[in-house]
Amino acid sequence: DTLRSWLNASGYKPAEVAKQHRADSRQKELEAEIKKLRKQLAEKDEVIEALTYAYWDAKKKNKK
Repeated sequence: DTLRSWLNASGYKPAEVAKQHRADSRQKELEAEIKKLRKQLAEKDEVIEALTYAYWDAKKKNKK
């Protein structure tokens, strides 16, 4: 009981700390998801670029 009184007097709020911890964890999860999605997007952009070059290269060869 004394510990609880001391914690309350110090402004420690377990519920707020837990809420902040959940928010921090969620933010880290979302940042990891964003990183993963950016990597996937970059890979798709590389494929699109390669296919575009292949298309135009094939089109040039057909003209000759």
